[in-house]
Amino acid sequence: MGWALISNLYIYPSQCNTIMSISEISSLFTISALVLAGVWTLYRFGIAREQYPKLQFDLKLKILGSSRDKKIVELIAVITNKGIARQYIHGFRFNILTFDDNTLSI
Repeated sequence: MGWALISNLYIYPSQCNTIMSISEISSLFTISALVLAGVWTLYRFGIAREQYPKLQFDLKLKILGSSRDKKIVELIAVITNKGIARQYIHGFRFNILTFDDNTLSI
């Protein structure tokens, strides 16, 4: 009975159809790694949407007192990044609506 050399593995000729060679096993690992990486990327950026920032805004108003019948207030904005995407904030501003003495009440 003769021996066959397939990718440095010595096997019997009758077993050539049932045993995979090293190159075939390597190919299977490569294919499975590519499929797994694709599924992971789809989950992270398609389903979980982690490429977008998840910002939480907490706005607070603290009344400090009054002066000449006017209220003195402190406005506080706390911005928390709940996601993993980096977010840069430049020039953050509040828009405040105030009423003066000439405002009509209906």
